[in-house]
Order: sequence, then C-alpha cells, then structure tokens
Amino acid sequence: MQEELRANHLEWSLHHPGFEVKLWSLDELLSLCRVGGFTWVAQVLTADAPVPLQLDLIRFFLLEQLGGIWADLTVRPVGPMPAALLAAEFVAIGVDGGAPVFDQRFLAARPGLECFMRATDKVMRGGFDEARRMSGQDALAAAFAASRRPVAACLLSEQDTWGSLLERRSLDRDADWLPDPMATLEVNAAPPAPA
Repeated sequence: MQEELRANHLEWSLHHPGFEVKLWSLDELLSLCRVGGFTWVAQVLTADAPVPLQLDLIRFFLLEQLGGIWADLTVRPVGPMPAALLAAEFVAIGVDGGAPVFDQRFLAARPGLECFMRATDKVMRGGFDEARRMSGQDALAAAFAASRRPVAACLLSEQDTWGSLLERRSLDRDADWLPDPMATLEVNAAPPAPA
C-alpha cells in the first residue's frame, strides 16, 4: 500500500474505531456477483470498460447488496463522519462550501435502498451501453430522481480522487439505522448503561 494510502487508512481507523474495514479485490467482487446472480455486473467489471464506470457500478452494487458507508482511501479524511451522514439513507456532498452535489467518494446506505436498487435495475435492463451512459454524476442523479428517500447534505473539502484502491466501511447489518447516529458509529462498542 502506498504511503499516502497507508496514512489515510490509519487516520480513518482513528476517526472511526467502531467500523469494520473491508478492501474489496476483484476476485471477491466477482464471487459476490456469482452468488447473487448478478452476472451483468461481473461482465462489466471484466470488460474493457472505463475505470470510472466500473467503480460506479461497484459502489452501487455493494451499497445495494450490503449497505454501510463507502469511502475512497485516496481521499484524506477531514474528520469523523458527520451524524447527518449516518442518519441519511442517501448522501449528497458539497464541494468547497458549494451547493450539494452527488459524489461517489462518500456514500451511505442501508441494504436494499430504493435508489440504488432502481439504479442497478436500470443499468441491468439497458445493458453495457446504458451503464456507460449512467456513469458518474449522471448515474447518481438518476438514482436519486428515482427515489422517494430523503437526502442529507454534508460539506467536505475538495480532494483529488479516482484511485483504484477503495475502502468500504460496513455497518452492523442488525443495527437499527435511525436511532442516535453517533451511537451507530460505534457498532462494536459496549451498549450504553440503562438510565
């Protein structure tokens, strides 16, 4: 792992001590695709497709299947994940204090979230060409437009992204999604003492 990525990984761990960290390899992704019957995802991942397109589909696929928080290790953490990020089911992030935009660097979802299900279904029905057209911001905008879920806006500093090594932080699948979000952060911590 490059030194910058190693430093980012350490900083993420310090900011979010309760999270499971998973670095996905291509073989693991393809195995998950086979188990779930998502052969179209495997085809795009093994085709001569643009890397941004492949990363978009990986994000959508994992968040729809497993839920949790997605973060890119090429982005230096600016601090702990805001409570609003964990409380939301879909996250839009503003850049340098600007208006919120859809951004693949940090996404949060619970398993089976409607907007990701609709986005992956649209890509599946349209095939590879549709997947190409849905890449990037257009894909996220389409996913949100198809969803009735609320959006939370979090403002983070601009960072140069598009790396090949990505980090997915997984919430406990049994954790209730909407209680105190900061308590949800510490999924491996001891439960609070009764009042």
